[in-house]
Amino acid sequence: MQVLGRILQVLGWLWFLAGIVGPIFGFERFNFFPGLILIFIARVIRAQRGRAEQAETEPQGSQRETPVPERVLNTERRQQPSAPSPSPQPTVDSTVDRTPRPEPMARPPEERDDLLERIVAAGREVADEVETSEDPGPPPTPGGRAPMSSEEMIARAHRRWDSKGR
Repeated sequence: MQVLGRILQVLGWLWFLAGIVGPIFGFERFNFFPGLILIFIARVIRAQRGRAEQAETEPQGSQRETPVPERVLNTERRQQPSAPSPSPQPTVDSTVDRTPRPEPMARPPEERDDLLERIVAAGREVADEVETSEDPGPPPTPGGRAPMSSEEMIARAHRRWDSKGR
């Protein structure tokens, strides 16, 4: 079988070369595709024979099982035991001042209550202003003009279309 594979491979390569070089010398009869087919058939025959010989040389009981890789999703990570890494030792920088910082001073309760009352009063004033003011409409855009409604946009588009004079 091995010999047949070699013969077919040699014939395939010769046919392939004849298919490429033949038309140069006026031999239009040769095509290179059958040569390619013979080359691939020869390789298949030789590969099958090699596997059959390998299976014969291995003892029956010593067939190795190949481990099948497990598919792991990105969301699932396996916890692999790792050796404990040494904790990093803090480095002491001599240029940094290690004096303790003073705690921020807490305000007395009377001052805190006064601040809270002023904040609540300001919030009530703003709420009263919003309730008493009339509906001013949508806020102006950064360009200074108020946004147009859809009817206004359509009317403006009709005016532009009509003014073009078709």
